[in-house]
Amino acid sequence: MRYYIHLLIFVLIVCTTSCQTDIELCEQPVHPHLTKVTMNYDFSSYPYSHPDTMLILAERVINVKKYEMQEDVKSGLGSFLLGAPDLFADSLDQAHPDSLSSFQMSSGTYKLLTFSKNDKIFDYSNLDSIGNVEHSRWNFNSLGLNYRAYPATSDSVKKILGTWKDYNAYTDYVLTTPEMMAYDTLEIVKFHEGNNQLTFHPSPVTQHVMLSFDIRKVAASNAGALSFRIDSVKVDLAGVPAAYQLYTGWMDTHKTYKIASVMQMDGTDDFGTGDIHCSTAFDVTGIISGSQADIPSGPGILQVILYTTVRKDGQESLHRVQGKINLYHTLRDSGLLEYSDDESKVRQLAKSGTLAIATPLEIDGENILKVGSDDWGIDYWVPEGSEVIVEL
Repeated sequence: MRYYIHLLIFVLIVCTTSCQTDIELCEQPVHPHLTKVTMNYDFSSYPYSHPDTMLILAERVINVKKYEMQEDVKSGLGSFLLGAPDLFADSLDQAHPDSLSSFQMSSGTYKLLTFSKNDKIFDYSNLDSIGNVEHSRWNFNSLGLNYRAYPATSDSVKKILGTWKDYNAYTDYVLTTPEMMAYDTLEIVKFHEGNNQLTFHPSPVTQHVMLSFDIRKVAASNAGALSFRIDSVKVDLAGVPAAYQLYTGWMDTHKTYKIASVMQMDGTDDFGTGDIHCSTAFDVTGIISGSQADIPSGPGILQVILYTTVRKDGQESLHRVQGKINLYHTLRDSGLLEYSDDESKVRQLAKSGTLAIATPLEIDGENILKVGSDDWGIDYWVPEGSEVIVEL
């Protein structure tokens, strides 16, 4: 009798433990502790063309499990990249594992992060390395996305800026493209046994920042019969944080890059006088200021390169004229970023905004004029020299 009692106890223990949440040994076609999760995407408030494919990182908070999936936004079909359950291939309703309408995951409470990829702009090696480590959390709170950096000598940067002298050459450049990176995060989502529906509402990782200023053409005191035309305007703006923490949104301020652009000029300039309005837009994770308003280099410095055609004494010549401005006050007053108490980190306060430089850039054709003073709250232009490119 004692033998049968012991045998009965053993059978009960086996039956009780064989279907624990983290031990998937049941013989049933669909594990009783697995749940079906359908991932949906709502891009109705997304301001750009939405990406075709989204990645999904999921982490169960208790009895840690991590998953990585990808989903085609249009069809709603996806596949596991990491963490597919062991019984997945035997599930009758999952006969095509590369075309899933829902994902089988362990039930429980989750954190989730979804995002698209733009390999030209960002480096995803950090995410890949964490994914390849077994029995580890995603560690969302420090999951950083790094910009790809391009030196000034790269074709991508030279295509924009051409040949010029860099007076703020402390770092490399980042690029921007029309294909924005989308993402969304969800915290503490409960997946119950059975069928679960989940909807993401992605937004751009980047901010859309409109930069503008006016150029004022003035006559030089010793110009004689000088007149000039502004042919093109290019800018180099410093202060793009090198990394973006996808889950928290915080960005470290200690390492930054620059971005370059060609300005759009309102109207066609001629050899007369008057103001010219210049504008351009950047899509970046953020632009930070320097620590003070009087620093001549580092983040927050905007460099400008103007190409002019000058008529003087019956002769024409092409000039490259350069200057810069510390945008400390313009950036701090923009409402685009929130700084931590020690200013070691920033995060976005808005997804779009403007950097409208109040002080006009004054130029006499051959030189930028220093305008303004050290008055508090005013950013002002500083000339950085000019040179004749060619005599016509």
